[in-house]
Amino acid sequence: MTLRQYTPDEIGRFEEIPNPEREEEMKAEEIGEISFFSNDLDREITIKDYLRELLCTLWQENEQFNGKRPFGNSGWDYDVYGALISGGAIKGRLDGNGYVESLSERQESIGRNLVLEYIVEYM
Repeated sequence: MTLRQYTPDEIGRFEEIPNPEREEEMKAEEIGEISFFSNDLDREITIKDYLRELLCTLWQENEQFNGKRPFGNSGWDYDVYGALISGGAIKGRLDGNGYVESLSERQESIGRNLVLEYIVEYM
């Protein structure tokens, strides 16, 4: 998976990506209160608090921070995608354990942009 790098000029200028699979788009400001169970943190947490925890971990661990496994396991970003799916912000499929079973590149991009906009505008 290749993550798109955003330039400083792009931050704050996120395009509205139309999502024909939803009748009404969820706004970035709404996603912070979506809660989910984080296996890595072993607790129920909102997306807002998860992102705060991620930033605190980055700041505390400094050079030892492991971006692939910030809380011990890889795939941490899919915890957030799973929460966005279950919260109705993006379309995808979760398996019986609540893990992301399928997520299109388009929906992943929509989710990533929602999270980035939330971080820049509302945190």
